[in-house]
Amino acid sequence: MNKSEKKVVRLHRQIEEFNQTTSGTVSEVFPGFSKRLNHLIDLTDLNVPAMDDGRQAYISALLQASKMAPGDWLKKNKPPKTTTLRKLVIYLLSRIPGDHNPFKIEAWLKYGDEAVQNPFNSMPQNSQALIPLATALIVSVAKEINVTANEFDLNKVLSATVETLSDFQLTHESMVEAVHRKIIAQYIKSNPR
Repeated sequence: MNKSEKKVVRLHRQIEEFNQTTSGTVSEVFPGFSKRLNHLIDLTDLNVPAMDDGRQAYISALLQASKMAPGDWLKKNKPPKTTTLRKLVIYLLSRIPGDHNPFKIEAWLKYGDEAVQNPFNSMPQNSQALIPLATALIVSVAKEINVTANEFDLNKVLSATVETLSDFQLTHESMVEAVHRKIIAQYIKSNPR
């Protein structure tokens, strides 16, 4: 037996082994997909009706799809075809503030938080507790530097301020020093509207 015949025999054995390998349970159902998709839709600036008030018909009309298909997506954890899902995700993301990776969103929709961290939970829980302090500091510092709220991007300044408070482990206004206030002033100045 020559070398190429051995390769063919090995390939034939490998094909047999592959065919005997069980694939586990193949399913088109992705647990939690519908909940995540509905959440994504709710984040948009679209006036999409509630689930029990015509959402399925709205999505069907928007995508020019059959009326039954969106029901699978919105209620039965069955995603649409990849091309349809990608187009839907890109469209929905165009209606949500921020810069999000559509591929990451698709993965999150299908596989959930265990595989891909929820891209819309931008701040960890412990940082969310700092929002009231950050807001008070931003208002105070903006007054000190004579900048009105409509002159800067509050979302960017708030996010940066919360991150700074978290980094310096500042949890109360009495812990904030002049240098921290200067940092916040810089955030305000460098993020004009």
